[in-house]
Amino acid sequence: MTVKIIKLTPEQESCVNFRPDGELLIRGIPGAGKTTVIIERALFLQKKGEHITNGPKVLVLTYNKALATYITQMARSSQEEPVEALTFHQWGSSLLRETGI
Repeated sequence: MTVKIIKLTPEQESCVNFRPDGELLIRGIPGAGKTTVIIERALFLQKKGEHITNGPKVLVLTYNKALATYITQMARSSQEEPVEALTFHQWGSSLLRETGI
């Protein structure tokens, strides 16, 4: 598998490495790189948690299936251990199935 290297701007890099001392809101016009920052942040958190038993699991929740699919594909092409992306509906449905409801 070919691993893609993503070049981030300094502003994007600061969002990826954000220390949670408060909230972080990422805004921008279409094509500004918001999804790229989300993918890189999720991969950063996943790598940071590699010491956790059973491996780190990062889930990105979205409002639409197309974006969830895009995030999964991009994360898979830039990392051997991709993050998971689901819609809120898919996530909720899986929780209900797991609990037998």
